[in-house]
Amino acid sequence: MLPIRLRHRLRLQTRCPGCGQVPFSDTTWLGSHGPPWHCPQRCPRESADRKVRPFCRHDLRDATVIEANDDLCTAQRYLTALAEATDIDDPTSRYDRTAATTRFEAFCDLAADKVGIEALVTLGAHQERQQIR
Repeated sequence: MLPIRLRHRLRLQTRCPGCGQVPFSDTTWLGSHGPPWHCPQRCPRESADRKVRPFCRHDLRDATVIEANDDLCTAQRYLTALAEATDIDDPTSRYDRTAATTRFEAFCDLAADKVGIEALVTLGAHQERQQIR
């Protein structure tokens, strides 16, 4: 999916302005006990001496808000319609053994690349990548 809030026609930030990472993109947030609007990612490593990096905790509500143009909103509507039409009971197509979530994520990446923004990772495809690693 694209990081677009259709109701308000806003493009949401996908990366924390403080550390540059994608909040909640890995299991780091499980150890962070801050409010959900604080970035739960660990700060980038500054020196090789320190073993445990501190949490970023940047206030995500302070992220820059950008208005979404018509092309971005239309792309988000198409992706939402595609996701709603996907048969989740049949995760593979008749001739292709690639999971539907993987194909959908690839489609989102292509759409995001076409409109020039970073796509949000779909949960299913992210979980599949974690299992492969």
